[in-house]
Amino acid sequence: MNMNRLRVLQISALTVVAALFVSCGGLNTMLKDAPQVTYSVKPSPLEMRGDSVEVTITGQYPAKFFNKKAVMDVTPVLKWEGGEQAFSTQKLQGEAVEANATIIAFETGGSFTYTAKIGYQDAMDISQLMIRAKASVKDKSIDFPELKIADGVISTPKLAHMTAQEIEAVHQFKVRESMTNSADLLFAINQAVLKPNEVKKSQIEALKTLLAQIPADKDMELMSVKVSGYASPDGAQNNNQKLADKRKTTAESFMNSELKKVDKTKAKDFVQTEATAEDWDGFKQLMAASNIQDKEQILRVLEINSDLDVREQEIKKMSQVYKEIADQVLPQLRRSKLNVNVDKIGKTDSLLVILSQQDSISDTLNVEEYLKAATLVTENDTKIKILTKASSIHPSEWRVYNNLGCVLYKANRLDEAEVALKKADELSEGNTMCKNNLGAVAFKKGDKAKAIEYFELAAGAGKAVSQNQAMIKIKEGDYQTAVNLLGSDQSFNAALAKLLNGDVDGALSTITAAEDPNDALGYYLKAIIGARKANTDLIFTNLRTAVTKDATLAAKAKKDLEFAKYFEDQTFKSIVQ
Repeated sequence: MNMNRLRVLQISALTVVAALFVSCGGLNTMLKDAPQVTYSVKPSPLEMRGDSVEVTITGQYPAKFFNKKAVMDVTPVLKWEGGEQAFSTQKLQGEAVEANATIIAFETGGSFTYTAKIGYQDAMDISQLMIRAKASVKDKSIDFPELKIADGVISTPKLAHMTAQEIEAVHQFKVRESMTNSADLLFAINQAVLKPNEVKKSQIEALKTLLAQIPADKDMELMSVKVSGYASPDGAQNNNQKLADKRKTTAESFMNSELKKVDKTKAKDFVQTEATAEDWDGFKQLMAASNIQDKEQILRVLEINSDLDVREQEIKKMSQVYKEIADQVLPQLRRSKLNVNVDKIGKTDSLLVILSQQDSISDTLNVEEYLKAATLVTENDTKIKILTKASSIHPSEWRVYNNLGCVLYKANRLDEAEVALKKADELSEGNTMCKNNLGAVAFKKGDKAKAIEYFELAAGAGKAVSQNQAMIKIKEGDYQTAVNLLGSDQSFNAALAKLLNGDVDGALSTITAAEDPNDALGYYLKAIIGARKANTDLIFTNLRTAVTKDATLAAKAKKDLEFAKYFEDQTFKSIVQ
């Protein structure tokens, strides 16, 4: 039945009923003139916002309508199949009544504007907003026939993705990890002879130990060795160049002899070499780190003079300071630097998966390897097994408990997830990532207040935090704050928040950028955007795709008041039938 025909029937009903009340004096006149009363409703259709349906109604009464001695109760009622819910009553009164209700003048008529809300229920999506009115004069009263003033309820906010996002700690496992080990061999002034005590230093012994380990460790590979010879920036440049070359050669011979002990194939021509006549870069670093008086003045000399000889002359002019330089800095620059580069080769993915699930508890894998292994399997139960084992071997590592909690959360084992995440929170001393994940568990458990508290504490943990906060704001009906929280995020919820906040074009560009080929709801949202833009191509193209991907959306669209103007359209019908 179309709305015009329904309106005619309602007016006819009012006329018939008016004839029955000839004995009620002024009341029957009000009843007879009731069709002249108009009501405007905002929004129309009604909309859910947060957990409520709010409506603003303006009633306009004509002149000569409202009996001066009459009082009237006007009650909006939302009715649906199998139920109804009344909004609060608006009380009106004539000019001669002594009360505190809104007065409607007899001669000029008048109006009221009224805002009220009721709690939302799913059944309200297919409903009608009715007006029930009752007028009384002294001990006589009449009930006006119910009058439909709007349809309800649009529930587009329910499309929001209401699953809080967890944040897993990232592993630091590397297939190849490059390591550089360095040591210096120091020489006497103007000398390039290797001193016996130099090769016994802890730095050199560490290099020897590393080189000795490489042949026996299949997970290590010697990549390169570099030897650099230096002279300090005092004396003639030509002499310094020769000295740096000799120191380079001495250190190269030492390294070649050490390499022969571990890998003969890499002894010949494996060592890379270079010589630097005057080590001004090293000089600058050592000066900056020193406590030498007037060091800033010396560093300034280096900055303004690019000529190396001029630098040396200017520094030597500072006779008192130069003695400190000669004693503390220059001896450390008479050197050769040894750099040994080794790659540590990580275990293959398949080996990680096997070792991480061995029943025996061992320290075969380190923390990074366990965390990596958990990312290589898809089944939650297998991930839980790996991370549970990791927690027994590495009980002080918060990332293991955090990731275990995340997997338990996704498996809907919320109590266990909360235990693991609280352990992670304790071990990490309140890492914001753990706070976010505890908030996700609280939200899924239905404790919105606790979830909000955790998400506030999680500030800075990443994009998931603002997404979770925005999700709650959408649920609460605070769309502007949701839009602000999501910023430039290109997601379904970001598009939905913009749409609900009135930015239809922004919603369209966001959902288009975020479009997931398998997300039926994304296409459904684009169809709704098309309806709000009155763009039938946008509606039908996207609604057809949405229904193809998820057949249940056809039944939803058929009753969704977002598409009310198209319910009788043949193309629309062909899509949703």
